[in-house]
Amino acid sequence: MYNYICTKISRIIVSILVQTQVDIGWSCCRQVRAVAQAHMSLPLVVVGLDVETSDWSRACSFQAQDSHLRGARSRRSKSLCEGESQGDSQMELGMCQASVGGVCDKNHRIDLGCICHVGWAIFRCSSESYYVAEDPVSLIIRLPDSERVAEKASKYNGIGDNDCAKGLYFDDAMTRLTKVLEESGAKIVCHNLAHEALVFCRELQKRDLSFPVIMNAIVEGECTNQMTKRCHGTLKKLSAAYEMIPGAPALRAHDAGQDAAMAGRLYLHYLKKNVNPSTESQSCGEEPGVKRPRCNS
Repeated sequence: MYNYICTKISRIIVSILVQTQVDIGWSCCRQVRAVAQAHMSLPLVVVGLDVETSDWSRACSFQAQDSHLRGARSRRSKSLCEGESQGDSQMELGMCQASVGGVCDKNHRIDLGCICHVGWAIFRCSSESYYVAEDPVSLIIRLPDSERVAEKASKYNGIGDNDCAKGLYFDDAMTRLTKVLEESGAKIVCHNLAHEALVFCRELQKRDLSFPVIMNAIVEGECTNQMTKRCHGTLKKLSAAYEMIPGAPALRAHDAGQDAAMAGRLYLHYLKKNVNPSTESQSCGEEPGVKRPRCNS
């Protein structure tokens, strides 16, 4: 509530200062504006997001991921500018709505792999420097009929065809995620944002679905791997970067929900925010020693 009120007040202050054409020149006003902008940049809700896929190829290389994200952000920015000039609030959900899959101008339907596991972890701001963590959500996804989990993927993430056959339908999972993201101030964070952007784009195209709230949130999200590079001078695997957080709870790598929790905690660590103790090590009600939670509800 504290941060919510600060954000509302800050937006009013910044709006007045930005719209005022007179150069006031008072140092106190500059300080107020700096404080207000700092509050505006603090998300009320942080949503860590992670996926595991059934296969991959060169079409999902790091270079392809980065190029795709740059293009998506460019189109997103153009859509918003056009929306403002036209006074059309619907353009806020822009990003080439008429293109294949509604998210980009490239065809990813023939690329290998589908999302077989998706997870997210929610952190809610309760004060200026304190966030409350919720238990991660970890959902195994039912694959399209023509798709199978590749052996290399199964060895990596521990998920097989039998698991996916019992999984949740992708559109049902995305409907749940959309409700989370529609909350005021929600910010998506991923350890490799470019990967998630490309994988979700590919998935929506293959399934002929459109979830613009999710895609826009990903494109506007934060990448903790890039934050790690800025802080430590090099990119690091999520588990390696997470281990550098003092006193962080133990979480399992390659579990989508707990990887999402790692990304969220890492993001808040770089922002110098505190997170309350939680039960993340027991995602979806499983005991800590169990490798993979089987939870789709």
